[in-house]
Amino acid sequence: MPDREKVISEFEKWCDAMEDECPVICLDALALLKEQKPVEAEIEGGGSSWWYVCGECHGAIDKWDSFCKHCGRPVKKGVK
Repeated sequence: MPDREKVISEFEKWCDAMEDECPVICLDALALLKEQKPVEAEIEGGGSSWWYVCGECHGAIDKWDSFCKHCGRPVKKGVK
């Protein structure tokens, strides 16, 4: 989602401008937005039996899944 990058960027600028006055809840919200950014997943295996490896926790991901069942991060599937 390209809009997520814009939101994170604007949130970071706002938090930097507020310095010490930035409420903790804003910093928590920014951390949550960053956690939801998809991580790269690389293809593993071969033939008709293949899977992906999560770029965050290195757990195995089914070829049909869009989230890692181990760490919960959304994944962007690439190739190795």
